[in-house]
Amino acid sequence: MAMISSDSTLITKALLRRYRHVAPFFSVVASARPMKTINKDMSRLTLASTSSATRFISGTPISKKSDSKKNDLIPGAAQSSYGSLGDPTSPFAKNNISDNSNNESAASNSRDHKNANPTSWQPQNDADVQRVTSQALIYELTRTTADTIEKVVPWFLHTMPESYFRQIPPYLRREHVKSLAAIVDADMDLYLNLKSKTSDGRTVHTFIRPTTQPGTLLSMVEELPDSNPSTPSLTRLHVFSAADNSFSLNMFVMGKSEPMPHEDSVTENNSAAPRPYRDAILQFASEVRNGKYLSEYPDLNPREVCFGESSLQCYLSKCRDNYLKVICEHPERFLRQRMLFESVSGTEGCEARVEEAVHESAGSANSANGKQYWLDVAMANSLPQIALEHTCRLLFVQGFDVNKARLDVIPDGDNGNVTMLRLLVHPIIVDTESGVNSNANNVVDTKSRFERLKYNLKRSKWLDDTTMKLVFEDEPWLGVKRGEIITAMCNLLHPIFTKTAGSGGSNFYSKHNILQTVTNSGSIGHAAKIADLFFERFDPKQPMDN
Repeated sequence: MAMISSDSTLITKALLRRYRHVAPFFSVVASARPMKTINKDMSRLTLASTSSATRFISGTPISKKSDSKKNDLIPGAAQSSYGSLGDPTSPFAKNNISDNSNNESAASNSRDHKNANPTSWQPQNDADVQRVTSQALIYELTRTTADTIEKVVPWFLHTMPESYFRQIPPYLRREHVKSLAAIVDADMDLYLNLKSKTSDGRTVHTFIRPTTQPGTLLSMVEELPDSNPSTPSLTRLHVFSAADNSFSLNMFVMGKSEPMPHEDSVTENNSAAPRPYRDAILQFASEVRNGKYLSEYPDLNPREVCFGESSLQCYLSKCRDNYLKVICEHPERFLRQRMLFESVSGTEGCEARVEEAVHESAGSANSANGKQYWLDVAMANSLPQIALEHTCRLLFVQGFDVNKARLDVIPDGDNGNVTMLRLLVHPIIVDTESGVNSNANNVVDTKSRFERLKYNLKRSKWLDDTTMKLVFEDEPWLGVKRGEIITAMCNLLHPIFTKTAGSGGSNFYSKHNILQTVTNSGSIGHAAKIADLFFERFDPKQPMDN
């Protein structure tokens, strides 16, 4: 009987040593151990449990004994005590970093944790473990993303201009905020190309760049898909810059643009019911016809035919509502743009006009005179994307920066359509040898620069890509006139050389090879002198005699 009792005692002690973490037996173990030791172990367990929230902080290695034990809770998760980036995977690593003297005890607790029997609330199979792990990751990402959004949204609302919120619908603004939040959360540069759809099915290309430097809009236009008659053309453009100049956000809308019908746009007698902004424009035009603004706006002729109510009603029906919402605040600009449209309607021409942007804030720090200007361009029967690219390239080459821009395509009946460009620009500072510019010189210089810009804009519609590249990228010192003469002569030489060289010379004397030879660094100077001689000989004002 004594032997049985002795064996039972040994078995009981062995079981207690093996399963001392089980709650029902903990009091027995506590009675056999000093209270100081128990408190010390409890303290370590408490610290270990709180360290799980910071388990991804890198630290020093834990003991090799714990390395030999694999964490079987997540299949394939722990081949060593460190992840692929050197982060400890053990929940006790945080304690090991803060107190190296407790390494052995922490490793002992880690072994106890790994050898513990599954509890009733713990997932028992791999599928459940994977599901719980996935949910934990989702929760963790949701919290970090929510924190980022709480910071990004107020900053975005504060830094974007008012025109952005007036012109861009809420569902597209949400996409922009979500994309910016993702970039900020990943600590990346604000460089993003976003493709989305409008409510009527058109495609919107949104480009965000971490700069507002001159040439930014041109680089974005060059990234657009190639424009050709078989693909949706550019029908709308929105250009915005952040108030702190931290980024630029430009939107290019592709696809057919038609005025959207409104439920309240038709009355009982089936006549158009003008919206408030249409009323404001029509009321202002009526006052102009009555001669009320002769002194304030002398350029608005009361007898202008296109200011008639029926003519304006017809033109208003072709305009998009979001454009009218913005322009109705300054109806005098709407009437000027109406005259610009009328000047090219029914033709193949191009017209441009410039006026000081008195309602806009002062220009940026790199503005030559601290002012901003509205540049309005009307180009008949031109591919909108090509018209925009040519205009942006001319602005960049001739020293102008674009702050805002808008593009609309207005139907012109049987004549096709008219591309209307409205750009808020300012002349950038041009370095001079003296480094000193008086205000009078600035005014004269700005006026001459705009006159030159308008002249080149009218010519740009008829320039092919080869000439544009030559005079605006490769050799800008040549000028448009020389560039046109040089490319035209190269094209004329092609059939002459091909015929002279026979069948074997068709490839050697191609248009590309001829142009490359004429415009290389050793020949371009001679080509420019030949172009000058040709121009002087056939100058219609004072031609050179034979």
